[in-house]
Amino acid sequence: MRTLKHPGIAGQSQTSVVPATLRKVTFSLEAGKPFLVALQQKLESMHAVSAVAEIQGGSFDPFVYVMPALSKTPDHAVYFSDRHEPKGVVRLIEGCVTFGSNQGKPMLHCHARWKEENGQMGCGHLLPHECIIRDPIKVEAWLMDGAQFQVLPDIETNFSLFQPVPFSHPAVKTAEGSPGYAIRIGANQDVCEAISTICRQHHIQNAYFVGGVGSTIGARFTDGSIVEPHVTELYLNSGNVTFDGSKHDVSIDVTMIDYQGGISSGKLTSGKNPVLVTMELVMVIGTPSLA
Repeated sequence: MRTLKHPGIAGQSQTSVVPATLRKVTFSLEAGKPFLVALQQKLESMHAVSAVAEIQGGSFDPFVYVMPALSKTPDHAVYFSDRHEPKGVVRLIEGCVTFGSNQGKPMLHCHARWKEENGQMGCGHLLPHECIIRDPIKVEAWLMDGAQFQVLPDIETNFSLFQPVPFSHPAVKTAEGSPGYAIRIGANQDVCEAISTICRQHHIQNAYFVGGVGSTIGARFTDGSIVEPHVTELYLNSGNVTFDGSKHDVSIDVTMIDYQGGISSGKLTSGKNPVLVTMELVMVIGTPSLA
């Protein structure tokens, strides 16, 4: 398994797991507002300070994003590209969002895929203050109580990153919803193996994932395909955990962009896909409802 040396103290980028009660909601984000503002207002109206979401459809104009990139300085092992600002209307295909706070101010982390006005397909990291919604965006969100994603320093990667911490909103009087966990997996830890370890430690048999944003050192997919460029960013398509009585089977399907511009999708092979910088996930205990 590949690893990457970061400028900070090796081995300090740990996995964090915080129990949460999760409520599923669906809504649309209004046109004419910045992406961050529109989502913040919706979540605040439901007394939610942290959530994960899948987004689909709609469009942006203007639209601003960055891609994963090699670092130009020794301050970080990897970094972000320069800004990209495609002209015209950008049609959102799909993406994932982690919503939380940075020093008390709302913040979101979003990786997504889209189609530009000239027909070019894109994938990357949205700058949510500057992406203005043109056509309403569909959102399936899971609101969190008992945990919140907060931006905190990570002394291994030298980034400030979303990490789950215990938090209960004072306006939420009852903990109604589904039990689950807010998770952050640190650098150089295999995604599937880290999840399997979490499930053993917390006596979880079946679970599924409802949000996921992060990065890996390239990728090895179960169909045999390989993403060789080592700097990537990804979002979760789907994921679940099952237990056969002796071991956990972890299935994580992602879409990613590498620093050379390649877009790939596939199911991660266990033991072959270490985290590059971070991985944010929310896991619901049980199996998805068919309702």
